[in-house]
Amino acid sequence: MPPPALTVRPGSKLMAGLPDPAWCYFVHSYAPEPADDGVVAAWCEYGREFAAAVERGPLWATQFHPEKSGAVGRELLARWLEVPVAA
Repeated sequence: MPPPALTVRPGSKLMAGLPDPAWCYFVHSYAPEPADDGVVAAWCEYGREFAAAVERGPLWATQFHPEKSGAVGRELLARWLEVPVAA
């Protein structure tokens, strides 16, 4: 089975501009299923489809490890650093 790649939701600020495919490092089998699919920024298929990243306003989270995901991870971490902190 090939390593998991992301399927990015159109309009995602977190995932905008990432390469296609965007390969990421997953280290465990946790497969979140959000109650609201509208918060999913990217899906992944690995045995089954699951939410790989979520975003709602300034809240962004990934199920994979961006710090171990090469150029894709560096891009995501740079975006997190650019997001203004809410007062």
